[in-house]
Amino acid sequence: MKKKKNDKFAVACAFEILHKCISIDHIEDCNEICKSLESYDELSKECLKNNDLSDEFLKDVQRYIDNYILPILEEDYWDFIKKEEYGKVNDKGFFEINSEESAEKICLEFMGNSLNLAKELLNVFSKYLK
Repeated sequence: MKKKKNDKFAVACAFEILHKCISIDHIEDCNEICKSLESYDELSKECLKNNDLSDEFLKDVQRYIDNYILPILEEDYWDFIKKEEYGKVNDKGFFEINSEESAEKICLEFMGNSLNLAKELLNVFSKYLK
């Protein structure tokens, strides 16, 4: 059996798809994340058929998806920014921010989270894009 080699174009396409899931523009949109994950599944199946991606790559990427992207889809994922110092949950269950300063701090935490997810994604992909 021929050993699978990681096609750089396929790796780059996979990176682009998964980066969309964690970008600041899409990280809160569960529908967009699910669409991107479906696109990644289609790409990985096609690449498996064509022998374009190694099992090691696919396992590393799946581990990233399981540990970093799928938790975003959980209802309580964003609870870390709902700190008492930033506001409170109202009677209708919505978080009300108590000040402009709190809103700025929440934005910084939000962006920091997205950047940390991107850093981890780069860590996974960097060895396959050499």
